[in-house]
Amino acid sequence: SEAGAQESEGRSGKRRREQEEEDADEDAGRERTRELESKCGELEKNILRVSDEFKCVICLEIISYASALRCGHAFCRQCIVDWLKERRTCPTCRKSTTKRDKPVPVLSIDQAIEGIKSKLPEEEARSLEKRMEEGKEAAAQARNGPAQRRARPMNQEEEQE
Repeated sequence: SEAGAQESEGRSGKRRREQEEEDADEDAGRERTRELESKCGELEKNILRVSDEFKCVICLEIISYASALRCGHAFCRQCIVDWLKERRTCPTCRKSTTKRDKPVPVLSIDQAIEGIKSKLPEEEARSLEKRMEEGKEAAAQARNGPAQRRARPMNQEEEQE
């Protein structure tokens, strides 16, 4: 009977140890989850901070097709082109520009923005995507000039007039 009691204690002790191990594993899992949630929160804050660094001071959105003036300040291409039609100064430092000072593309900013685009809040990413599409269209129109009306053949009624 003493041996049976020891065996029973051994089994219950083993179950207790297994339960303690499971509890420890669960605690470790919960701790790991908290750590990951904290890191995700930090990452999200960093992305938002980075996206603030890439805001155009004209439209207050993330820069679309970055273009810089001679002073080094960068803006959305369309924003700075429109700005310079009205004023001949940098919107950030107010340094004077001339008609010959054309905004220069800044590919490194475009690449950095492309790298964080998928991590932006959904609404901000959609807005950026829309403005990039509009920028592509505006650039294509600028390259091709204003749309020309195509000559069409006159129909019979027009010929008789």
